[in-house]
Amino acid sequence: MRKFNVFLSSAMTGELDRERDSIIILFQSDPTLKEFFTLYAFEEHASPQPIEKAFTGEVKISDILIMLLDKELREAVKKEFDSARNAKLKIFVYIRHRTDKRDEILAEFISQDAYQFDCGSFNGSIDLCEKIKDDILSDLSRNYYQAIKQAKEQTEYVAVSTISQKPWSSSRYYDHNIVARVSESDILKEMDIDQLITLAATRVDETGNLKEALLIHEVILLRDNNNWQAYNNRGLILNDMGFAEDALFSFRRALELKPDSHATLFNIGNYYRVRYRYDEALEYYFAAIKIKPDKVSALTHIMSIYENKSDFATALDYAERAYSIEQDERTISNLCIILARCGREEEAIEKCEELRNSIEYRKIRAYIFYASNQFEKSINETDIYFSEGNMDYDLSIKKVYSFLNINKIVEAISWFKEIESNHFIYPSDYNNIGWALFEKKVALDESTEFFQKAVDADPSMIAAWKNLQSVLGELRKYQDGLIVSNRAINYYPDDPKIMMNRSMFLFMTGNLNLGIKYMTSELSRLFGGNITQSQIEEMINEGLAKTGFKNIESFETFFKHLIALSDQSKNN
Repeated sequence: MRKFNVFLSSAMTGELDRERDSIIILFQSDPTLKEFFTLYAFEEHASPQPIEKAFTGEVKISDILIMLLDKELREAVKKEFDSARNAKLKIFVYIRHRTDKRDEILAEFISQDAYQFDCGSFNGSIDLCEKIKDDILSDLSRNYYQAIKQAKEQTEYVAVSTISQKPWSSSRYYDHNIVARVSESDILKEMDIDQLITLAATRVDETGNLKEALLIHEVILLRDNNNWQAYNNRGLILNDMGFAEDALFSFRRALELKPDSHATLFNIGNYYRVRYRYDEALEYYFAAIKIKPDKVSALTHIMSIYENKSDFATALDYAERAYSIEQDERTISNLCIILARCGREEEAIEKCEELRNSIEYRKIRAYIFYASNQFEKSINETDIYFSEGNMDYDLSIKKVYSFLNINKIVEAISWFKEIESNHFIYPSDYNNIGWALFEKKVALDESTEFFQKAVDADPSMIAAWKNLQSVLGELRKYQDGLIVSNRAINYYPDDPKIMMNRSMFLFMTGNLNLGIKYMTSELSRLFGGNITQSQIEEMINEGLAKTGFKNIESFETFFKHLIALSDQSKNN
């Protein structure tokens, strides 16, 4: 696609010089504008002809006129405007904001002519450049939107499984005919692939509309199914839309097409990292930094993985490597925290002074004291940070743990409730705070409540199911425990702990026969033909006779004995 020609109106020497220079630099340096527009200004196109004659002609073959007005209207500028209007150009008029009176001719022109078009005022070169960029990109986006509006009205967005696609397919998330029709729309059909990729990024920045960005990438892949960048970007969009598995498909396709893409390797690493599959994540991060050793984002994620693995020495190595490449708030903060985790608190505090003029200063000090088990100091720094009008979810949760670590249980629960009233709580945090209370054998009712909220928010969280059953058993709320177990078993029918808990609650609620029947059927299902039903019933009776059950501990002993007998019988 040819680029749109943008004509910058003429000016007298000394008139709007700074603004004009800024506009020229803007169009030369901004990557999005460079992709779509070419600026024509007399400063860069000297001509022996009079300005009026040379540039009035140039206006006619342009696409857009940017007209700058200050205090008076030059005849040449008026002729450029008339030429642009007659040629049906897109016209943007920008008028410097003034406190004194404008020339009468200019004032009349503004009221009679300029305001029929996109017209606005500006204060200084920075303000003007921002408005020009916003206006012409928004106009481009509006034209694009009209191109897909009919297609969007005719169809609902439908996700299609990548697994079912044919090898030549782009793994479309839109019907092929819709993508083809959009591809052939007036504005898109002339765009090359680089422009389409830029357009997609612009639409996300402007509107946050991921579906439209995805549609643009489907157009790209319809034209070129071997475009690795489109697959990579498409994966990012799908991931943001919540289709992580399909995002991984796109990333893998991008990697097939460009095996040395450190960006794609990094994206696949992120997929595994957020799923706690750390070894696989490290494999891709290491591959990324082998190609691009100064990739700070990959070094930072490697550091965080080793921190989660409690390998603080290795984490420190990568934190120092990232810091040596780039000294910003992120790398300084990470280095401070890992130094503290390594027991080098004084070095961490000293390094933190590099953040003294940053809003992160108090927050990182709080993290340092938390990492070095100085919980009172951590709480104090956290309170100062929050008193300055800041907020940080992770630091708020750490304040809860700080209270728990110094046995201020009431304060911990109260603060957690305050967080809950103002923020979305992650299910894992409900579970972890609940477990911290359960371990201390305090506030078990609150612990129960937190576990319950964890499984309600994320029924796939097996740890929370087990913890909820444990605390209900501890409280001897066996009937409630049975209800929870009946729910949990639907999600994890083959997990031994879940099975044991359901059996226990059946026995504890007096459902002895039902408990025996449940264990018989489940053991038969798990061990199949290796053990007969009569053998299973015999094992249950033997287990009951040997261990009995009066509480949770004795039942666990009984169940473990039962499993041991099952393994023994199976082996024989």
